[in-house]
Amino acid sequence: ETGLAKTNLSKAMTILESLPPQPELKGRVLYSMASLNRNLGQYDEAFKLGSQALGLFSKNDKSFKTQARVAYELGSIALEAGWISRSRELLDRCVRVLENKVAKNHPAWAYAMEAMAVVLILSGNLASPLPLIEGAIQIHSQWFSSTHSRVIESRLLKGILLDLIGDRLGARKELSIAVEGLKKIFGKDHPRLIKSLSYLSKTYDSLKDIKLAEDNWKQAYTIAQKYYDSGHPLVINLEIDQANLLMKQAKYFQAESILQSCLNLLENLYGNKSSTLIKVLEPFSILYRAQGRNQEAINVHIRILDIQRKTHGRGHPDITQTLEKIGRAHV
Repeated sequence: ETGLAKTNLSKAMTILESLPPQPELKGRVLYSMASLNRNLGQYDEAFKLGSQALGLFSKNDKSFKTQARVAYELGSIALEAGWISRSRELLDRCVRVLENKVAKNHPAWAYAMEAMAVVLILSGNLASPLPLIEGAIQIHSQWFSSTHSRVIESRLLKGILLDLIGDRLGARKELSIAVEGLKKIFGKDHPRLIKSLSYLSKTYDSLKDIKLAEDNWKQAYTIAQKYYDSGHPLVINLEIDQANLLMKQAKYFQAESILQSCLNLLENLYGNKSSTLIKVLEPFSILYRAQGRNQEAINVHIRILDIQRKTHGRGHPDITQTLEKIGRAHV
């Protein structure tokens, strides 16, 4: 189906190129092509096509809602790819485009609120985003049913944030609702389930329920394997999750083998200085500490610190945490 979709979109673009300029229609085709490449894990191409679409929508003041939506989705693509500064810039743009142009109870403003929440999270502020996300859920619930995908996606974001701030029980509730809601909308093996199942697995892990953590991880991994190849970022993320679960069971050799494979793949995809590497480097540091390999853990933390300084600058809370970890590793 993916191949057929790609073929049809390419044909549509060829036809459009032979006709008089139709910027908005061309933008929609480019946006669809970007979404397809995102699903395939081809983030560079997705970002390129999405940026072209955003440029076309930006030329028409009447398309500001579509422009905001594309900016939001492009910000999400950048976030998945580990391009933090690009993500923050685009999510900020989503808010600026909608500000003073839509009512504060309009569904489009809910996107702006979610965008502001994510920007705050990226900046290390985990307290302020929750009211914004709850506000977005309230807006969506006024316009759509409680089972609508927009309401479900907002609750998923809320669950992720609750887990980040340490409310594991609240996170479990929201993420469980998101999982069941997405299953009803898309079916039990749709790719949209992967992220929610993955986060639910991590929440159960935090609650020390390894069995349910593994059950949800297996569901996510089975779906990912059905749709994506082994080099897809979603598959790599799930394998990192698997390594973390193995470490909880003191299966360090298996965990290290998986993490090394993931690190090699990510370096090949994004280079050896990408912020995307942090998600595999941090588990490496935990593994080394657990085995008493403190110098190796310190080396990993120094590499993380170097990446964080280039990504965030020098005043970000993540940098403080990494410096603290380096200090503890020396003890």
